[in-house]
Amino acid sequence: FLKENPIVFSKPEDLLGKRIGTGLGYSYPLLDPYFADNRIIRSDAKSVFAILTMLLKQRTDAAILNKFVVLWVLRQESRLQREKFKFSEKPVGKAGYRFMFTSEHDWKPFVRLFNQELVKMKEDGRLEKIMKKYQ
Repeated sequence: FLKENPIVFSKPEDLLGKRIGTGLGYSYPLLDPYFADNRIIRSDAKSVFAILTMLLKQRTDAAILNKFVVLWVLRQESRLQREKFKFSEKPVGKAGYRFMFTSEHDWKPFVRLFNQELVKMKEDGRLEKIMKKYQ
């Protein structure tokens, strides 16, 4: 949401009557019943930049986006005026990161090594250091 129009979110009912910027084709299990009957108005866009632009122009009251992605986009696009945005303390939902590989190649050995290295990166702090670059 915008700092000048704060929204305190703790439950879906806090968003009743609000217009929320969302990703086209994305599902939001917690809010989908509210979107279905328009108790919360869904406003889809194809990109994070477009969703943030709608919010900045006050065409929406809030947006549901991945925080790390938003922080990265705001760093890349100074015209979005990073200082005007604020994040809810409570997330609307959580989704894990996933990697997809083509089935035309046997990726199992690579995936096994990748997962082992990812565990090491979490343990020694390298992953956190990388993630901080996007904040």
